[in-house]
Amino acid sequence: MIAVAVLFLIPAYYLGKSKGYNVTVLLVASVLFSLGIPLLVRFFEIIYLPPLCGYYFPALSLGIVWLLPKRKGAPGKKYLKIVFNCPECNEAVTFARSKEGNAELCPKCGEIITVLVDEFSPKPEVPKRVKPTGSVGAVCYATFSDEMLAAQLQALLKDGGVDSDVVSGIAGGALSYLGGVQGFKLSVHIDDWDKAVEIEKKANQNVAAISVGKGSFCAS
Repeated sequence: MIAVAVLFLIPAYYLGKSKGYNVTVLLVASVLFSLGIPLLVRFFEIIYLPPLCGYYFPALSLGIVWLLPKRKGAPGKKYLKIVFNCPECNEAVTFARSKEGNAELCPKCGEIITVLVDEFSPKPEVPKRVKPTGSVGAVCYATFSDEMLAAQLQALLKDGGVDSDVVSGIAGGALSYLGGVQGFKLSVHIDDWDKAVEIEKKANQNVAAISVGKGSFCAS
């Protein structure tokens, strides 16, 4: 029954977003209605519920969301689909909103492509980098627990013309959490700090760089 409810609640989520509603409140209410009522009725044996009743309530929840009026300023039906030109064959392709940022097969040419984000996609959080004062030479820019994230940011900065170094926080036998340092520390030259920040901000506007920049603050 839970799996069936999820199948109905996923489209209800995106439909609610397209109509401009607070989907958190909407989903909680839908879950309580879809799962809570049948469970309470069966537990207290208020009335007899047929075996297929577990399908009715989730479907009814989706129906209620479908009937809700569109709020002013809501994106509407265009929120439900992402339409863009395939970078491989340049044909227009359409994917469900739930696929944004995922690697999918192009329905036209069969190549693996990344589903783009658009103006309705959630914007990634841009980290606030605090430039150290009175420092010279190489300084810590960010720290990461995942080496892949550190390497990803390093490659991004290199493409933008900023050299950086990644050093393991456990090098020399030091524990990774000492001094606020996680597993890997990425450092840049102090003169390149502002340029690195601009590169990172631009990267966070693209889905391919959503995971970039999630490093913590460096140890002081």
